[in-house]
Amino acid sequence: MAWVGIGASAGGLEALSVLAKNLPAQANATYIVVQHMAPQHKSLLRDLVSRETHLTVVEISSGVVPKPDHIYITPPNSNLSIANGRLELLPPDQTPSAPKPSIDGFFIDLADEIGPRAIGVILSGTGSDGAFGVRAIRAAGGITIAQDEASAKYDGMPMSAQRTGCIDLVLPPEDIGVKFKEILETSRDAEGLAALMPPVNSLAEINQLLFAQTNVDFRDYKPSTIHRRIERRMAALGLERIADYVERLRADKDEVETLFRDMLISVTSFFRDQQEFKRFDTAIKRIVEEHDDTLPLRVWVPGCATGEEAYSIAMLFAEAMGGPDTIDRNRLQIFASDIDREALKVGRRGLYPASSMTKVSEDLLTRYFTAVGDSFKVVKPLRDVILFAEHNVSQDPPFLNLDLVCCRNLLIYFGQELQYRVMSRMYTALKEDGLVFLGMAESMTGVENLFLRDSTGGKIFRKREAADVDLAPLRPSARAQMRTVQRLEEQAARHENREDGRFAALVSTLGPNAVLVTSDYKLRRVFGEIDDFVSIPSGDVKGASVDYLKGRLANEARVLISLAQRGEMARHSGLLPMPGGTNERALRLSVYPLPSERGGETLYLLVFAETDESAEELALVDENPGDELVVRELRRQLASTRETLQQTIEELETSNEELQSLNEELQSTNEELQSTNEELETANEELQSTNEELITVNEEQQINSMELSLVTKELESILAHLALPVVVLDLRLNVVRASNEARKVLSIPSEAPKVHIAQCELPDGFPRPLSFLPDVVERGETVELEYELNGTPSVVRAVPYRNARNQLAGAVMMVVPAGLKALV
Repeated sequence: MAWVGIGASAGGLEALSVLAKNLPAQANATYIVVQHMAPQHKSLLRDLVSRETHLTVVEISSGVVPKPDHIYITPPNSNLSIANGRLELLPPDQTPSAPKPSIDGFFIDLADEIGPRAIGVILSGTGSDGAFGVRAIRAAGGITIAQDEASAKYDGMPMSAQRTGCIDLVLPPEDIGVKFKEILETSRDAEGLAALMPPVNSLAEINQLLFAQTNVDFRDYKPSTIHRRIERRMAALGLERIADYVERLRADKDEVETLFRDMLISVTSFFRDQQEFKRFDTAIKRIVEEHDDTLPLRVWVPGCATGEEAYSIAMLFAEAMGGPDTIDRNRLQIFASDIDREALKVGRRGLYPASSMTKVSEDLLTRYFTAVGDSFKVVKPLRDVILFAEHNVSQDPPFLNLDLVCCRNLLIYFGQELQYRVMSRMYTALKEDGLVFLGMAESMTGVENLFLRDSTGGKIFRKREAADVDLAPLRPSARAQMRTVQRLEEQAARHENREDGRFAALVSTLGPNAVLVTSDYKLRRVFGEIDDFVSIPSGDVKGASVDYLKGRLANEARVLISLAQRGEMARHSGLLPMPGGTNERALRLSVYPLPSERGGETLYLLVFAETDESAEELALVDENPGDELVVRELRRQLASTRETLQQTIEELETSNEELQSLNEELQSTNEELQSTNEELETANEELQSTNEELITVNEEQQINSMELSLVTKELESILAHLALPVVVLDLRLNVVRASNEARKVLSIPSEAPKVHIAQCELPDGFPRPLSFLPDVVERGETVELEYELNGTPSVVRAVPYRNARNQLAGAVMMVVPAGLKALV
């Protein structure tokens, strides 16, 4: 059974009514409504929703087990949670501006307890409650929906949810219920998922589309991770066939971006796995005690998401160092990295909802956070020691000289090869005896030679001494790859036909095995059989360089090409050993400059010439002119590099001094603005919370007023058409309402509102009203007087009537034939 959480605030009653009217029948789903309400307000929400839907509507009581095709309403002044499949009511946060009930808190529970069967809906409302909750639902594999801006009376909550990048569908309320049917009917169980597994070619194309648009390579992620995200998007779109989804990606760049955002599981929490953090706290205290105080402690948190874990670690270090006032960038530096830019923005701001603070102790909450409305903001000293940076751990070089790497719940999404590459680089990034802190589901399998379990136990590991680490190359920069491929394709299209004839003859003369190289060391063409020298096939080359040459051939080729560029003449190496360690043959490299026919780019033909000399004979050669040229060229390049580096350092130092001075001024101004802004945010949040409650109450009052108006009109219609004279009087004996018969018999004018009964032209012999009606409206007595109307014996009967507070409000006077007296 699917669990649908529906969060709403100001303006949400109207949207909720429309949504409820369009909910599908027998959809095997239960619906839980979390609507902001004034704590002391008696809500009529259950009655209002009941009128709009065929489903059963129930106000939640603690411990209830939700049933299919039921709508559950959270009562006022309560928060809602889930425990063991039951809905539990909790006392609300007593902060004045905190939303009651909390949508974030319930959605986070919904994600933890229900997982992929959870659906989160954000309807009209002000503020941002629910934004963190939809992140959790999306990360758990559930579906998230927001009301569209055009139909939302207040778009604050829906737009805040959309800005997280974690919303699957944006729809008007009338379409949300219809969409549920598609989502719930799409197979999402294990067997259905297996049937949807993309074939290799489809998965490859999806990865290519993602890479082309986002520059992030998902090829080395675990297939199951990618499959789950694809299947989730297909369910959200109501697609059953993978081919249809691939076609959708080809045609819709927004869907590519949505799938990319879906791949980024940017969800974490403060002190996640508290038992492990207790062990980790012990390790941190030891690190601080043993550390050289003249150097800063350096920590890296890859895959930091929205930053809660980075701040958790910062708090533990601050506690070990003496408190929040004792830390700064000179003592502690934490690098929190991720590829999710939106999540990094949340981390930099350091503002989190009260619902995310459940695992933060009261002491830490008081000293490391300040209340801002219904949220908590990390104090500035703690924010200052953390640098949030966009960084791809699978493609970019690691941070260096680290004392600790906290890599929790990140490796579980990587394939084995990528796990090894990442852990190998963490090994080189760590100082001697550096620590790694992993998640509960992660281990050091495959890298036991690099790390051993620390004495504190759990998921804390220590760097081994002098381990043999295989640093497999990181994938080249995505942008560089794409630029190179595009440039080579353009060049190949212009010159391919002419070059084929021109260079084929030259190669046949100089040597059968050669490669054509550009001035920036990129390979243009391959000739002959060169598998022994380079790791690319014969034919066209897409983005390869001389670095693909095996062994020391790459360095030799670079130097020879550099020499040929300066002298515009052929260059030759000395004898070189064949790659692969064979002792039977040796090799000589030659580079020939080939100016362009039209004065364009000069190309270089790199020829591989095998010789009859053996490696043993090669070792006996004392003087090698080629080696001397190589050394001379390397020394020249080194001297030039040193001069350039020194000049760059001086320029950077000057710029740094200027920037530092400017930064100090900006920092002082920023602190003043930030302090003012926090005060304004607090006041605004409190006003906003009060306003939401008033809007909700007002909406209910408007609905009640409409209903009361309808009832009043119905009563007036009934009264008007009674066959007996009936008059309703107020306490001053003004006519409030009268039947048509009463207006005719008692001559009550219809055009004059609230005419006094004594001013009406009553029939002859009619008892004087002022003789008996005051007794009715003042003392609440019932009066009956006999009277003959048009020759018919009649009775004038006057009875008091009371309002909803049981106070005398007036009198009802009737004239009935004497024979009917007993009936009234």
